[in-house]
Amino acid sequence: MTAKKSMAIVLLILIAGGISFLHGKNKTEYKWKVDDLLTAPRVAGYQLSDNGGWMVWSLRKWDLKEQKQYTELFLTSLTDKKDDVQLTRGQDTFSAVQWVPGDRQISFQTSREFKDTKKGNLWIMSIHGGEPYPVTNFKHGIIAYQWLDKERVLITAREEESLREADIKKAKNTAEVVEDEEHRVIHRLFIYDIKTKKTVRLTDNPKPIESFMVSPDKKWVIYVMSMDMLYGQDQEIRPRFFLMNIDTRESSEIFSEPEIKPQGVFHWAMDNSGFYALSSYSTHPKYIMAAVTKVFWFDMTTRKYREVDLDWNRYGRDMTVTGDGFIMALLDGVRYKYAYYTKKGDTWRRRFIVGDTQKNILGLTLAQDGKTLLYGHSTAAAPVRYYQGELKGNRFLQKREVMKVESPLYQRPFAKREIITWKGAMDDTIEGILYYPLNYEEGKQYPLIVMIHGGPHGADMDFFSDRLSYPAHLMAERGAFSLKVNYHGSSNYGLPFAESIAGHYYEYEVPDIESGVDKLIAEKKVDPGKLGIIGWSNGAILGTALTIHSPRYKAASLGAGDVNWTSDYGNCAFGVAFDNYYFGGPPWERADHYVAKSPLFRLHTVVTPTLIFHGSADRAVPYSQGWEYYRALKVIGKAPVKFISFPGEGHGPRKLAHQRVKLEEEIAWFEKYVFNTYKEKNESLKTGSPLEQLAEYRKIARHEGLFGVYKEGRLLPETVEYKKMSIGRFEVTRAQYASFANGYQFEKGTGNLPVTGVGYEKAKAYAAWLSQTTGDSYRLPNAKEAGTLYAKPSGNTFDYWAGYALNPDDYKNLQKELKDYGDLPALLKSVGSFPSDGEIPVFDLGGNASEWVAQPDTTGKAMGGSADLPSDAKSDLTSKPCYTGFRVIKEEKK
Repeated sequence: MTAKKSMAIVLLILIAGGISFLHGKNKTEYKWKVDDLLTAPRVAGYQLSDNGGWMVWSLRKWDLKEQKQYTELFLTSLTDKKDDVQLTRGQDTFSAVQWVPGDRQISFQTSREFKDTKKGNLWIMSIHGGEPYPVTNFKHGIIAYQWLDKERVLITAREEESLREADIKKAKNTAEVVEDEEHRVIHRLFIYDIKTKKTVRLTDNPKPIESFMVSPDKKWVIYVMSMDMLYGQDQEIRPRFFLMNIDTRESSEIFSEPEIKPQGVFHWAMDNSGFYALSSYSTHPKYIMAAVTKVFWFDMTTRKYREVDLDWNRYGRDMTVTGDGFIMALLDGVRYKYAYYTKKGDTWRRRFIVGDTQKNILGLTLAQDGKTLLYGHSTAAAPVRYYQGELKGNRFLQKREVMKVESPLYQRPFAKREIITWKGAMDDTIEGILYYPLNYEEGKQYPLIVMIHGGPHGADMDFFSDRLSYPAHLMAERGAFSLKVNYHGSSNYGLPFAESIAGHYYEYEVPDIESGVDKLIAEKKVDPGKLGIIGWSNGAILGTALTIHSPRYKAASLGAGDVNWTSDYGNCAFGVAFDNYYFGGPPWERADHYVAKSPLFRLHTVVTPTLIFHGSADRAVPYSQGWEYYRALKVIGKAPVKFISFPGEGHGPRKLAHQRVKLEEEIAWFEKYVFNTYKEKNESLKTGSPLEQLAEYRKIARHEGLFGVYKEGRLLPETVEYKKMSIGRFEVTRAQYASFANGYQFEKGTGNLPVTGVGYEKAKAYAAWLSQTTGDSYRLPNAKEAGTLYAKPSGNTFDYWAGYALNPDDYKNLQKELKDYGDLPALLKSVGSFPSDGEIPVFDLGGNASEWVAQPDTTGKAMGGSADLPSDAKSDLTSKPCYTGFRVIKEEKK
């Protein structure tokens, strides 16, 4: 048998046996994967053409090899059912997609660079095909844009660099003046003509323009000027708002009254008669940390404004303008309640949108034709799907599904979800979303993971929101309930509820959450001995408070949370406004109150195993908070604690590798401390390596085709010419050895494995028997011959099983994976499983089993690589007896 034929037999047998080292079967296989939440393709945005006939939309994807996001643009006809047209390919990102007037071209900003055109400039492409091309070439790109006509576009961009900036760059000076209001970069409005390539400055504002909105007739623009870079920090000097005639450049300030606090979001009426302004409202005279959104109408004829009575005490968000008024998503706890407001003179008539589907609609968009709708529909247990519809009175008529995306999210099993209520602090009704275990059976008790939203002025809604911070379905598949709680201070329940925790931080939220947990325990759904907490930002803040409040939580995974409010005040990007609002003033005026509210000073009571995450560049919750939290728990020593830092990351990790770490570490933490299913991960064990798949390999790596030559019914080894000697092509196999040793037995299907566990004397005896049986002279290799035969270990060594070049520490760690096999040579492979070196006709000289060699002093020595030893040339380790075999040399007849 030739070397090539013997290898072919082995390969065919292994393939037929179904060996795969890519996916192990000795572990629990979950259908929900970490990457489902992180890298699944998602619709990133969409724009309807003015005539309602077309839609352009963007799909966000991940390049997993480069670990970066990119977007692709698609075109969908809304007048027929033609297939979607993919407009772009490649790995660029596209943002701010708009229709160029005329509905035949689209424009966008992109990360793409072209010749001397920098990132962030404006590009155009035809919807009928062809390559996109840049139309602006600003050195620093543009900030935002809106079309005035087919040839003119209104943009915001920064001015050219000042001499001071140039000098700083030339000097390579990276020092910064903190909060340098005097030298802020100024963004102004410009009109750019794409035909003449001329730029005209429209404003000479002394402070940066934050945003703007052009009227449908392109005659007017509302713009917002930021007056102080510290407004987000202290809410002292608010932005100013201006209305400008684009042709005459005459402008006037609007909404200058301090009680009106526009959010910078404006919606023009389709007939240009005025516009709606969304404004934040709080009972606090200064801060708007917890607020509702009011709607104001500004009349272009009278230049006066009035509040629109929504007749809804929870108010709303997300306005869509219609031909005779607007549609608004009114806040209604975990869902929206859509209402159509029709303008009649100086009043608005409200009609609720009817139909069950409206409860779970999001992202509503109406074309300028006043009837073509686009919206998403989702629940907490169903990823969003998008639909084309028609506005008919106060109904959304669904026509067809659009933007169908191939995503693993739609293929996964979904948990049952239930909207539940209970009594919380102050006897108020608290609402939450309960996700059931995928394997739920009535009458059984399951673990519970409490997932606490951030904010605090935010809310969990009945929309699919499984993501990095709150992986409800990953927990559901592991047999756990997840409970999301809209505690006091949350939005969506009216202003009194939102403002209730000002001055009472922790006092109402913690009882709200604990009461929800108690409810589920009382209903015997939840095992009280298997409770866990997941929280990010304010969710982590409250999660820490829960571990102080009760020892019943067996694990907590908390990211970017505060523990020391005295140090938060100056380090947080909005610390002055936040802390003054919720704690009633600065720490130097209320020192005792700050200390009383800071969990740091009560962490000595915590026994809950706590996993901490924090980004080193976080300014929303300062990075130092993570260190203070970790250091206290570590020194106190009552609770297991692990701190994972994300270098260079802000308030949440954006790098895919960091995101994966967050979820994988979190799952392991709960498997260890809550689910009791944790199996310690061997950090030296490479995923997909042969060693990881060893158990499966041993089940299927069996075959009956035996190597060797038959003589008088005996199976004997084959020899070949190599290095001026006639040597066994393979190590002596079990089946060959059985012809010699009476009573020697081996497992069926393993006859081609090298015989091992045979001592030096037995190996010599086999050679003597072989000589007697064949009439030829056989012996073991001697020390001189061994020096030329056994080079650097290769082939079936422990490095092969590990899947990488081992160092001594990894080799030692991996011995744990073999403990169940004892002296069983589980790593042996059939002889000839690895190709020989080049034209060498001899196999396994560098691995599989080490081989007995005759020494000058008549003793034997095992030489050569083996499956249980690394390929480390510096190692002096010797193989175990169960990995020691031999091969023979046939001497020439004289």
